Amino acid sequence: MNKPNNRKIEIMGILNCTPDSFSDGGRFMNIDALKSRIDEIASDETDIIDIGGESSRSGAQQVPVDEEWRRIEPAILYCKKNYPKLKISIDTVKSEIAVRSIDAGADIINDISGGDYDPLMVNSLSKTGIPIIIMHMKGTPLTMQNNPDYQNVVAEISEYLAAKISICDSLDVKVYAVDPGIGFGKTPEHNRLILNNLDAFTSFNLPLLIGISRKSLFKSLFDLEVTERDIPSALLESMLLFKGASIIRTHNTRNGYYIKKLFGYLGHSYV
Repeated sequence: MNKPNNRKIEIMGILNCTPDSFSDGGRFMNIDALKSRIDEIASDETDIIDIGGESSRSGAQQVPVDEEWRRIEPAILYCKKNYPKLKISIDTVKSEIAVRSIDAGADIINDISGGDYDPLMVNSLSKTGIPIIIMHMKGTPLTMQNNPDYQNVVAEISEYLAAKISICDSLDVKVYAVDPGIGFGKTPEHNRLILNNLDAFTSFNLPLLIGISRKSLFKSLFDLEVTERDIPSALLESMLLFKGASIIRTHNTRNGYYIKKLFGYLGHSYV
């Protein structure tokens, strides 16, 4: 396994401002619940909060720009006012949402479509200094699990990410991290192959983000319901850091706090 001694390790806490996300949809639509969740994420010394106003679960429908913005704007403003050191990532595929978020104080744009959904996305970030996280997804959330097929899943994702990095470089857009997109247009076997070949994605010399928190792979492995998946999520997240991941995107930021502190206890740099 690759050692993380010289890698910056970050925990990204998930904030779903949606009624239909697979794990916690509807829980943080109320403003008081939203603020309480942000307080919780910040108290766990989380590095990044990833705010999303449109579900990306399998089969999810898209929402209009104004509705997505209505959901996430209060979270951005609350974070900026109360937790200025907490990096704000916006989980969106829409350039208009990205621009509004940057104007409101967002630090990172996390595009699960890798810029494919909105051709204006990468251009809108050019010269702003705001970086993008590039993720691979086959299809859209509505269609991605309809028999996804690859000749070589690791090679195809690696080639896709390389092409997207090249486009960003040509437009002077910084890439904050790359994400192979576990569960986004992948079968359980595809996910296993990706997680066993992280070297293919660390070769870009960019932070590698992995999001496996509470995902259906734990259903297929252990027949666990969503509410039962935090412990195996944390165990696998720890293993993946040793295999080369740098950023863990997770629902349970308290477990993320423990993981990062234990890496420090073992003498590994994470700051």
